[in-house]
Amino acid sequence: MEFDWVAKNYRDIVNTCLGYRSQRRPRGAIKHLSERLRCHSTFISQVLKGNAEFSAEQGLEICEHFQFSRLQQDFFLHLLARDRAGTLSLKKYYQNKLDLLIEESRDLKPKASQENYTLGSFESEYFGNWVYQAVHACTQIEKLQTANAISNELSLAVSETSAVMNRLEVMGLIKADRGQWHSTQHSLHLSKDSPYIRYMRMTWKAKQLSDLQNSSHVEGTRYNGVITVAEEDYQAVRAVLVKALSEIRIIVMASKPENVYLLSMDCYKI
Repeated sequence: MEFDWVAKNYRDIVNTCLGYRSQRRPRGAIKHLSERLRCHSTFISQVLKGNAEFSAEQGLEICEHFQFSRLQQDFFLHLLARDRAGTLSLKKYYQNKLDLLIEESRDLKPKASQENYTLGSFESEYFGNWVYQAVHACTQIEKLQTANAISNELSLAVSETSAVMNRLEVMGLIKADRGQWHSTQHSLHLSKDSPYIRYMRMTWKAKQLSDLQNSSHVEGTRYNGVITVAEEDYQAVRAVLVKALSEIRIIVMASKPENVYLLSMDCYKI
């Protein structure tokens, strides 16, 4: 079930979870929820029409009924508290909490179950230079596991590629085997609050600018444009982008490495 992180109120989330589509809900959806809340189904209908409110206790039961995650549960309960708040200052207090939860939901860090390899003192060196990251990615591809092949692919001098590969070996990211270099850690991730994430973005932006300046035609999908939208619609656009990136990650994880591509996306207030 897809959670509605851009819901305007808690009723929208309940409606979504109940399967509300085209003014009709699946048969028995409200009845099952009313049994969980130990209330009459007409009361739930009144709440969804805006004529009544769920209690905090009922809110928690709703979270358990729809099997919300910890973050989704926090968001729903804070949304319920905001909508029930009797003063503007209290509503603002809960809205600030909701804004933080929305940002947390958009953090694209790997799931906790995934192995988290840390570069430690090598982070600034690795993430501050696109060449390190690109060479590392190339070693995951069977046809690009020598210094010569990688140099041709990335238009680098063999001496530079060899030097970078030696550093990657020191970092524990690649190893040599019968004349070829193989990646030992395929995926690295910087948290959004890492001091090095700015440098990683800057080095790849510099690479993109160089590619545009040195080539009359750059293949791939590219788009740049300025948009003017309401604040809530801007948040909705961000949610769409985060969802797309999450789906792309699933495709990438299941795909056989054949070529190296750059995926870059920006959406922010000018």
